Amino acid sequence: MDHGSTTTEVDGPDATTRSRRRLLGGTLAGIGAWVAGSLLARDADAANGQPVVLGRGNAATRATIINSTGAVDGLIVQSSRGGISGVARAAGVGVRGRSLNGIGVSGSSGLRAGVAGLSEAGPGVHGSSVQGAGVLAQSREGIALEVQGQAVFSSSGLAAIPARVTSIAVSPSVPLTTTSKVLCTVIDSPGPSSWLHYVEVQPAAGTFTVVLSGASTRAARLAWLVLM
Repeated sequence: MDHGSTTTEVDGPDATTRSRRRLLGGTLAGIGAWVAGSLLARDADAANGQPVVLGRGNAATRATIINSTGAVDGLIVQSSRGGISGVARAAGVGVRGRSLNGIGVSGSSGLRAGVAGLSEAGPGVHGSSVQGAGVLAQSREGIALEVQGQAVFSSSGLAAIPARVTSIAVSPSVPLTTTSKVLCTVIDSPGPSSWLHYVEVQPAAGTFTVVLSGASTRAARLAWLVLM
């Protein structure tokens, strides 16, 4: 009488083949996970100390410094469009150039502007210097400096000419030297017999004196500009 059946797996060539297939499948799955993890790590760009990957964004928490000791440029970037683009978050500096003895930032172009600055609210280009010129404009044959729009000078201002005076002393907001030039013009008429006669600069006192041709009969305003 058959009360049931029991199947017993017997070792043999087929069992060995199935075990090898399971081992190979697990190994391939592990290799695939390692490759995928490596690719994701490269796309996310390695952390500090890793090489720069071309064609991808590179992120780091510290500055990347390229130090060239030879008489050559430290970094040369060539592109059909912009060579180097710098973007700063918040109130940082997008592109900064610094030199101990030479030029901090140098730009040249065959047909267009060598250096162009654009800003929605602040200055497009800002130049400052402790002792030298903040911005130097030079041209061999063309116009060295061209201003389109209004120009504001800190070395200019207004002075009041009271009535019944023949001269006034003005203290400008800039230092005066023996080579300073002062340009003046009267905005209002100080009287029929009073006009601007000459200007005398006193560098030691830090003032210049505007002398009228005669006593003013009414109050007037004077505009001045100091050129170094």
